[in-house]
Amino acid sequence: MLKPEEMEKVRIIGTKKQLEPAIEKLYEMEVLHFENGDYSLENGDPYPVAEEISELLVRTRSIISKLPKLGEKDVDKDKGIDELERAVEEKYQRIESIEKDIQIKKKNIEVLEKLQGVVPEELIESFEKLEIIAGEVEERGLEEEFDREGIELFTEDSFVVLFVKKGLEKEVLKDLRKYGFERTDISDVLEVKDYSKKLEENKSDIEELEKEKTRLEEELEELGSEYGGFLEKNRDDFEEKLEKSEAPMKFMTTDSAFIGEGWIPSDRFEELKEELKNTLENKVFIEKLEEDKEDAPIQYDHTGFMKNFEPLLEMYSPPKYTEIDPTFVLAMTFPIFYGMMLSDFGYGLLTFFLFVGLRRWKSEFKHMMNMMIYASISTVFFGLLGGSAFGVTFLGPESAIGIEFLQQIPVLLDFQADVMTIMGISLIMGAVQLNLGFLIGFYNDLSNRGIGSAVLRKGSWFVFQLGLVLVGTNYLGYTAMSNYVPGLLVAAGSAMYLKGRGPMGSMDLILFVTDILSYIRLMALGIATVSIAMVVNLIAGALFGIGPVGILFGVLVLIGGHLFNIAFQVLGSSLHSLRLNFVEFFDKFYEGGGEKFKPFGNTK
Repeated sequence: MLKPEEMEKVRIIGTKKQLEPAIEKLYEMEVLHFENGDYSLENGDPYPVAEEISELLVRTRSIISKLPKLGEKDVDKDKGIDELERAVEEKYQRIESIEKDIQIKKKNIEVLEKLQGVVPEELIESFEKLEIIAGEVEERGLEEEFDREGIELFTEDSFVVLFVKKGLEKEVLKDLRKYGFERTDISDVLEVKDYSKKLEENKSDIEELEKEKTRLEEELEELGSEYGGFLEKNRDDFEEKLEKSEAPMKFMTTDSAFIGEGWIPSDRFEELKEELKNTLENKVFIEKLEEDKEDAPIQYDHTGFMKNFEPLLEMYSPPKYTEIDPTFVLAMTFPIFYGMMLSDFGYGLLTFFLFVGLRRWKSEFKHMMNMMIYASISTVFFGLLGGSAFGVTFLGPESAIGIEFLQQIPVLLDFQADVMTIMGISLIMGAVQLNLGFLIGFYNDLSNRGIGSAVLRKGSWFVFQLGLVLVGTNYLGYTAMSNYVPGLLVAAGSAMYLKGRGPMGSMDLILFVTDILSYIRLMALGIATVSIAMVVNLIAGALFGIGPVGILFGVLVLIGGHLFNIAFQVLGSSLHSLRLNFVEFFDKFYEGGGEKFKPFGNTK
């Protein structure tokens, strides 16, 4: 859980004629993550069929992308790639052509309607002798500018049409630029003598084109429904064949032998060894390589609850093989921070059911929705501590519900009254998480750089903080030691860290306090959520007292206000929880940049 699965670097050597069965077995086992080996040897050549398979795969993917949806996997429904491609491409291209025609006709309608409202139809007939300039202007007041010989101006709102004597158009266009002029192409409607008739023709044409487009889309949908299984099976088969046919490029070869190197999970080494020896009739040699594992690919060792938070970590970066995997901390702190910031029982319940519904509707977002469900449960918990639902107090003596049982349940964390307590909890959470980061960083440095680096770069923070704490306890009267002691501890911790990190480490020492203070956002957003909810209720309550119209607007304010608050605070709680983890916490220990384990044969 705290470290990725253990990996081993292995080398496989066999005779060249055994390469193909070796590839088949490795593909089937999905166990070997290939890595470049001895650069003094040449890589193998792909099989001759690779180019043909690649072309078929591209064509199949293209067909699938042009179908609105695919039906069930009826793999026996075979139409043939060539015939299916022709049928789909013909309909798809016609739809694209129709869409372009519709856009042109809609533009014509827009121009005709503007001209109809601005220019008399009979005036258009003289267009052969004049240049007609039409378009939109940003500024008004151009009537005086163009009240001159050889120019006739017509305007309606921001749309202008100018009839300009031949030879004056460049001068006019230059002057129009002062008014933010954007020209409209009216070349397609210049010869129109009857605006109304042409408008009706364009509208009628659009209706016919829309009908044809709908018919073609239905035919594409039928093709996808009928041959979806055939296409998906072909795509999967082509992907498998292509990966196998290009696999020789992952091996190094000589005239008589092949060599492959890569990473496998340690617990599968013996299985790989046994399977390859059986497949290749013992004509293969497999060995473990003693190499630095810093660049080994990582395979998470998570199950159940923890697995849901893998996508969250990958938003930042997968861990290196030699690092502690911080997913377990994210799985704890993200929901807790989120719940404390959203902090309303009603909001928590509502978002819980929302995310459950989204998980069922969009199964591909299962892990993300599970993560948000846990965050909503945390919100319900903090909402119960605060005794507030949709900004209404429902627990404690001041409960607005009036149920004796609820009035007897105390409010343990009032997000309106217990501001200093909540701030203290926020700062403690920050101190705990940051020090957990230093502890993880100490382990990482100890494992990768040695005890000296670990003590100077991470252990120094504990000395530094102890000094700060003693300064505080002396000031508050809890301790009565000489001020030299905490001063020396602060100085010693600072010196140790600067020796380990260099001069740039001085900025880290200054920013440490601001990192802890950054956790006050837990308090701030928690109070803001409840406060905004209460304000929404107050405004709605005031409207309810006005009468029937007030009640209507009050309901709208109540629903709209709470929905806005939920959406805004869910976004804010998510982003700020991520920030506290990714910026303040990860900065204390995490490098990231690891490569995920992707075994040969795994096409997911």
